[in-house]
Amino acid sequence: MKKFMVHAVRMSQHMFAESQNYFELIGMDFLIDQNLKVWFIEANRTPNLADIPDEKRAVMTDLIRILEQKLLGRHVSSQHVRGQFEPIIDESLKGTSRYFGLLDQECLV
Repeated sequence: MKKFMVHAVRMSQHMFAESQNYFELIGMDFLIDQNLKVWFIEANRTPNLADIPDEKRAVMTDLIRILEQKLLGRHVSSQHVRGQFEPIIDESLKGTSRYFGLLDQECLV
């Protein structure tokens, strides 16, 4: 899923604002079948956060708090974070290291 997400973001990055103090929230829906095969359903550039279950709202709140703290250059404590979040792209890095090993060099051509 992470590799797919990196490719999806790279394919649509021209639509994102260019600013170092900015982030985009993208909703991606996946389905896992009975054989544990992952299927991509859709990506939403403006996901609806109004009508979501309380647990998902709590996780999204944590994610937004983490992003806010990182944008402000502050340390993020994992003490009150409900999910595990991992970066998949870091624009401050160069080459394939920017994608945390999720893309091969030939994908950057």
